Amino acid sequence: MHPKHTILLVEDEKEPADMLANFLEMEDYEVLVAYDGKEAVSLIESRADVIDLAILDIMVPNVDGKEICKHIRSHPVLDDIPVIFLTAKDEEQDEIEGL
Repeated sequence: MHPKHTILLVEDEKEPADMLANFLEMEDYEVLVAYDGKEAVSLIESRADVIDLAILDIMVPNVDGKEICKHIRSHPVLDDIPVIFLTAKDEEQDEIEGL
């Protein structure tokens, strides 16, 4: 049996976060859910060795998704993991900043 891949999910709206986490868990992923940026940074620091992918909402309280991504990219263990942004923002400038 192969080890589960772990996804960090950062989303401040509880219902969509829980729904996505449940779906991912049904597909055999372990999901670490953070409902705000401060909680996400704490999970990054305590569980970096197991995180394989980050799904980040840009507009979360305390530390926004872009800052969380910067934290991931500067982390010695996580600097090359894939990051997916979830956002309602759709302006070209937002896409450029995300990249």
